[in-house]
Amino acid sequence: MEMRRIWLALAVAALVIASTITAFKLSGRRLAAIGREYVVLMVAPRVDDPYYADVFEDVVEFQANVAETMDGRGRVLFIVDRHTWNSLDEACREKLRECRVWGSVYDIWVRDYAPVCVQGRLYMFKYRPSYLDEQEAEWIQNSFKEFLDKHGVEYTTVDLVLDGGNFVYDGEGKLIVTERVLKDNPDMTRDEVISTLKAIPGVDEVAMIPEEPGDLTGHADGMVLWLSPKKLLVNRYEEPFRSRLLKILEEAFPEVEVVEVPYRPSNETWKGFPSACGDYVNALVTSWAVYVPVYGSPLDEEALEVFRENTDKEVIPIDASAVCFMGGSLHCLTWDVPPKPQGSSATRADSTQIKPSTETSPGLVDRPGLEPGTSALQAQRPSSLDHRPTKVVRPRRS
Repeated sequence: MEMRRIWLALAVAALVIASTITAFKLSGRRLAAIGREYVVLMVAPRVDDPYYADVFEDVVEFQANVAETMDGRGRVLFIVDRHTWNSLDEACREKLRECRVWGSVYDIWVRDYAPVCVQGRLYMFKYRPSYLDEQEAEWIQNSFKEFLDKHGVEYTTVDLVLDGGNFVYDGEGKLIVTERVLKDNPDMTRDEVISTLKAIPGVDEVAMIPEEPGDLTGHADGMVLWLSPKKLLVNRYEEPFRSRLLKILEEAFPEVEVVEVPYRPSNETWKGFPSACGDYVNALVTSWAVYVPVYGSPLDEEALEVFRENTDKEVIPIDASAVCFMGGSLHCLTWDVPPKPQGSSATRADSTQIKPSTETSPGLVDRPGLEPGTSALQAQRPSSLDHRPTKVVRPRRS
């Protein structure tokens, strides 16, 4: 009898090990799609994170609906830890099962701390926004760095403080950032910041626009959206900001058609974050379709019509009303990586190919993969961050 119990225990252990190995191999194969297929990635809220406790189900249901809407198009990835996965209802798990990747990443707003993709290569800026405690921002970004390193996803780090939400790239050479990048890098001049950005191969033109009035995040992806390299959507702002912004964009890109989109932001707030409901340019443009957040607003159809009139791609609405009140929308909650351009020899960033001089690019650093000290910082959440304090109230994550 004792021997039977031993054999049974060994068999169970073998099954657990085999299951773990299989799950890891599946995760690895799914991550290998980066650079080969069009990837759209989302990060689950952690079930043990009190900050998202009240909205946990809303966020996961939104992410499950995004995955279902994109099913069969590109590669959708959903990063989640096992404890959180086991807490999901069966309907969400069914929608997310094929895109599940095991991992522990510590915030849902992946757009801001993930690398940006420029012509098939990944570049990681410093995630140190003024609206977030610096220690927490580092802890969040390092958790994602460790995830990428574990799966062999390489990138080049750029020694510049810049949120991914403030990097709006057309795919062919034109980049839009807001003047927040100057405030976040006070030791650098405007010319030095622009030179650092242009040192990234594939960035040829940089337009630096004013921040949206009252938006303490300073993100550009809640203000403008490239539908194509020749077509730029911009929120329909009130005067005099509207004329100021349009003039800067038209002077920077004279051959680009600028089209205004309805914009009526909500005045509601969540934990100090004003709502992003009503922000249609916080959309996701893929190689096959344009996914536009809608909010159950009378303006939804007018905004969708603007998109349809200005692109040949399919325009697909995604209901973001369950998450936009938190201060972000579809673009904020996703990280998309197009496949490498045809003929490119590198799937991901290879920092050894970038050797900018300090005279033209003081901020670029050749350092692929995980930075020293990441594991220690990632392993344990800073004890001072139990309530996710912010330095200032930010109006909208975009």
